[in-house]
Amino acid sequence: MGRTGLVLIFYSFLFYVVEGQTGFFHISDLHYDPTADSMKYNASTFCRPPTNKRFPLESKRNQWGSSGQFGLFGCDSPKTLLESMVQSMSEVNNSPAFILLSGDSAAHALLPEEQIDAIRTVAEVLGKQFPNTAIYPALGNNDFEPDYNSTCGPNSHLSAIASIWKPFLTVDQSRSFEKMGGYNATPISGVRLIVLNTVLYSVRNSNFVDQSDPCGQFAWLISQMNDAFSCGERVIIMGHIPVGIDEYTSGYFWHPQFSDTLRNLLNQYQSTIGAMLFGHTHSDEFFFFTDPSSTVLSFQLISPALSPIFGNNPAFRYFYFNNTENFLSSYDQYMLDLFLANKIGQATWELEYSFPQDYEFSGSISTEMMIQFYRDLQTSWRIFGSWANRRAVQGFEQKFKILCSFNTQNLFLYNQCFQNEI
Repeated sequence: MGRTGLVLIFYSFLFYVVEGQTGFFHISDLHYDPTADSMKYNASTFCRPPTNKRFPLESKRNQWGSSGQFGLFGCDSPKTLLESMVQSMSEVNNSPAFILLSGDSAAHALLPEEQIDAIRTVAEVLGKQFPNTAIYPALGNNDFEPDYNSTCGPNSHLSAIASIWKPFLTVDQSRSFEKMGGYNATPISGVRLIVLNTVLYSVRNSNFVDQSDPCGQFAWLISQMNDAFSCGERVIIMGHIPVGIDEYTSGYFWHPQFSDTLRNLLNQYQSTIGAMLFGHTHSDEFFFFTDPSSTVLSFQLISPALSPIFGNNPAFRYFYFNNTENFLSSYDQYMLDLFLANKIGQATWELEYSFPQDYEFSGSISTEMMIQFYRDLQTSWRIFGSWANRRAVQGFEQKFKILCSFNTQNLFLYNQCFQNEI
């Protein structure tokens, strides 16, 4: 390990000592695949055998032999990768305040019974390593079959998933989970966690196109926000799919009527919200929440994925927090060099960077800080290059297409921004 790595680890340790036990993990897009074998097969069939019912293709053998021990780019996560991440998390802090899982526990394109098997394994691996830690899961689009097909419950699929997470949830939380996929919790005193089933609002979910409040989740959210405000609590909103423009498809993440509803609600409770945490994109990103005049109301932090299916190295985040005005103090992002892990046969997770310290900011994470960070990304190729490398996605992307997706939830303004910049 080089001098820089030692300094980073020392700094992280020092910060932990100062902050004490005020930290939690945020993990997302684990995509555990119980049907894959990356030791035998490669990405031509997502590391699945040729007899797999979903991919009856001619599967090429893994030409690198043992190099698939911890998975392969182009495939979802084997159990070895999942277990190595959870082990690394316990080495960072074996007694975190809580753990947030932003959905997509199951791999892509699994059959319903395979999805349940995958989610059960994820719950077991996390529970075994953190037996005394509260774990709060959200639903992702790949936790449903067909993909994105989230409906209101109770139904057999939601009930099956709720039963898996039952050891981690209260009776009321389990009932709410079965009804709509969302629930609330009090992970620590003074903090209210609101877990949303954001798959209900996805543009790829056609079940609720003509509705204003699928499963009554918005009415429930308003009630939760009112209660939190009355009790003087800080709110963490956690889900899978963020609100904004999907830079990958150049379209919306959510149906516009649903993002408008959430935006109006956030405008009323800006001072109550401590954090908004999502996943889905498999990338290290953030998105602003803006009003119709493009004034920034708040921001969403997107955690990268464990699954390397889109060419990204596996990663997870550890957040430090306080109960002051700016709820999030900072976060450390850890990553696994998948190629190196497979080459040497050992998964060594490393601190990739700390935010905001490694971007030369001081103080806690705030909306004002994120606005300045966005401006730095616009004006400095050095800063943008550093961030783009950490974003860890495959291929080369156009700088302003990415940045324009951060700054608006309006597709017309997104296209206008992109055309103006290029």
